[in-house]
Amino acid sequence: TKLEDLWLNDNLIKNFTDLDELSKVPNVTCIYLTKNPVSLYPSYKQVCLKHCPKLNQLDGNYVHGFN
Repeated sequence: TKLEDLWLNDNLIKNFTDLDELSKVPNVTCIYLTKNPVSLYPSYKQVCLKHCPKLNQLDGNYVHGFN
């Protein structure tokens, strides 16, 4: 089996460098990072998509076709 959903809500993920670890789970299609300081940055979605190209849902919102 492969990891497809990753829920990391309410942690202390503060920096984009903390999100570099997402590259180790490239098959993830759904990530929840709400209530983490990093989710407040304007380019947060782009960084998540860069690390997880198969991502289609981020924090409960569909990101299909997001650029």
